[in-house]
Amino acid sequence: MIVILEQMLPDVGTFVPPAGMEVLLVTSAQSTTMSTIDEDEYGCSTMVTNYFLDRGHRTVHFVSGPEESLDSHFREQGWIDALARRGVVAPPVIRGDWSADSGFNAGLELAHVKDCTAIYAANDNEAYGVMQGLAAAGKRVPDDVSVIGVDDVLRNLIPRLTLTSVKMNFGAVGRRAFRMVARAIEDPQRSRPTRELIPGVLVERSSVRDLTR
Repeated sequence: MIVILEQMLPDVGTFVPPAGMEVLLVTSAQSTTMSTIDEDEYGCSTMVTNYFLDRGHRTVHFVSGPEESLDSHFREQGWIDALARRGVVAPPVIRGDWSADSGFNAGLELAHVKDCTAIYAANDNEAYGVMQGLAAAGKRVPDDVSVIGVDDVLRNLIPRLTLTSVKMNFGAVGRRAFRMVARAIEDPQRSRPTRELIPGVLVERSSVRDLTR
């Protein structure tokens, strides 16, 4: 059984699969009884945050996904920890719901935050909404505010897309998950819980301004 775990369940840490059934979780969370695999949601955020800071931005504002989302949780934690490692206190999180409308509202709000030069949105829908909200408030991307999203799913939908984004390899996760379960079924004596994270790739376009130049 392959379970895509989008929300944390209360018994994940203690659940033991039935004898003879291999269970694999698609999640960034850890389990001592089941193997897990996922995109590296945490690492994706540390990469984005360091990318901004390395280009002279003093801090990074974050527009999250829904509070109950595990993906959003790990992306948020990666952002917080990456800022902390550079001696920066994380600004207040703006809660979104994965939609472009929630991103638009976040963009309107952040347009009026003094010295906000960098915004990291938890997915591309929100990031594109943020860009539209900033524009509606009279801000230019990237001249006034830089924006990065996650998933890189808009490249075939938005003509002349300028949004820099982290491309996540969902196909690789699915293929790898199937192979892991198949191998465990073929050789159950060697089966033991493992954890695997597949890193994302930053796709640079033109939504980030380098302030060091």
